[in-house]
Amino acid sequence: MAKIGILGGTFDPIHYAHLYMGAISADELGLSTVIFVPNGTPPHKSAVETPGSVRLAMTKLAIANNPFFTVSDYESTKDGICYTIDTVLHFKQIYPGDKLYFIIGEDSLSYIEQWYDAENLFKLCEFIVIGRGGYESNIEGKISELGCKYSFICHYIEAPELDISSDGIRKRICAGKTVDYLLPRELIEYLNTNNIYS
Repeated sequence: MAKIGILGGTFDPIHYAHLYMGAISADELGLSTVIFVPNGTPPHKSAVETPGSVRLAMTKLAIANNPFFTVSDYESTKDGICYTIDTVLHFKQIYPGDKLYFIIGEDSLSYIEQWYDAENLFKLCEFIVIGRGGYESNIEGKISELGCKYSFICHYIEAPELDISSDGIRKRICAGKTVDYLLPRELIEYLNTNNIYS
């Protein structure tokens, strides 16, 4: 039975903190692969201005050199709101005999009960929670609370602080500032060539 990680996000753009979340999850849990899933229309955010096709292309460029990473267009080509439970069910059909892990940042744990059909979602996969520097919470207490209330299985990974954000990258590009070492060189070249964000 293979272990499959799923890492969703707007990825506008994807950057090294996202990639590290995938890498440390694979390393700590022995995942066979990590699937990066750029969102279409996420329910918890306002409309994403950058087209799904562009964010998908950026994600493909960013993960190209890691044989343990792959990318899915399931959400970015899907009409309407994209719910996590639909994505997990989609991958359960593709990997019926394998174990699924959904990877999130520690900040998402505070409102995960508000996700659509959360109780059933918790039964479909286990969660990997990546500790994010600068975010203060009673993480052990929250995980214990969710475990008592639901069929919620969580693996907490404390990771080095990588203070990188997609919003910050977009602002730097708009201001004409360097984004070197915040995201892969191939992706920076793509952004420059196609005048993304500038």
